[in-house]
Amino acid sequence: MAQRNILDEIIEKRNRTVTKNRFDSFKNRLDSIDDSYKFLMSTTTPDATRCNEELSRYYPIALVAMTEGYFRTVISDLINKGSPFIERATQLSNVKLNVETASAIQLQKITIGEYVAHFLRISSLDDINRAMSHLLNLDFLDHLVDSEFDIFDDGSLTLREDRANFIQAVKDLFSMRHMLCHEFSENISIDNGGYFRFVLSCEYLICLSEVVINFHEQENVSTNT
Repeated sequence: MAQRNILDEIIEKRNRTVTKNRFDSFKNRLDSIDDSYKFLMSTTTPDATRCNEELSRYYPIALVAMTEGYFRTVISDLINKGSPFIERATQLSNVKLNVETASAIQLQKITIGEYVAHFLRISSLDDINRAMSHLLNLDFLDHLVDSEFDIFDDGSLTLREDRANFIQAVKDLFSMRHMLCHEFSENISIDNGGYFRFVLSCEYLICLSEVVINFHEQENVSTNT
């Protein structure tokens, strides 16, 4: 069996990302997913039922993939900004740097943030909360759910009243993705209600996370200047 080349994996992953802004990458993929679902629903003829059931299993997988991609990029971006995030990153993982990796970082082939983020487990909401809580030095999920976000001209948004439903929807999304990727799952398909539940929970998670993360990034810049 060929030996795993971590540096090549990181570089190849970076090269597969066309849009360099993490939130733009998320929105572009979400728009594409939504367009494909609308097209799928427009072909709901009796003969297409079985095909549509099969294709509907793609959506939880795609939503989790871009959620993982977003948070790995966030983790990498924060660590690459330096203090205090790089010091807090020691709580995330016991990743060790060998000479080859240290050399690649020194020569700017990869970044320390990319290297750490590559190894982190981001396969559940608990994983995301653990990593982000360490990096931001707060309970990330509590902050995300309980805060009020002034992102609309006509008022603020908070998930406080819908906390349980939001958290359960994200957990169900990750759980379904696991089943669809690792089991036959012949009796699982996604209906309209399930699709919109997963899409909205994913969109809330990423959009509000971006607000929180941008605030802490800017706060860090202000503190260090």
